[in-house]
Amino acid sequence: MGDISSDEEQELGVDEVEEDIVVILPPPKKPDPIALHFEVPVSGGLRDIHVTSETLHSEVLHQIAETMGIRTVEMRIGYIFSFMPKSPKPIPKFFDTVDVEIRSVLRIMNTNKK
Repeated sequence: MGDISSDEEQELGVDEVEEDIVVILPPPKKPDPIALHFEVPVSGGLRDIHVTSETLHSEVLHQIAETMGIRTVEMRIGYIFSFMPKSPKPIPKFFDTVDVEIRSVLRIMNTNKK
């Protein structure tokens, strides 16, 4: 079998030599993009912004700022988590840094477990 002769197998004390089998798997399928819809405040009303999960963060910020008629550096983005109780109406959390976002999410999730 393989590259080893019968004489070499006997010298090595091997009755049978197994060969490695190489299995080539296809690459994982890329998931379909998720449609995301945002309501952006404009002059006392709301306008819809439609993006996908493949849209770059900078492009989302640009679209929001453009819709609001402001520059992106003037924006302060807030979010109300979907698992928050609807009553009383929760106050949006502002995400100034990633650390603040992560700590906030963990704290809220731990509070809701009790």
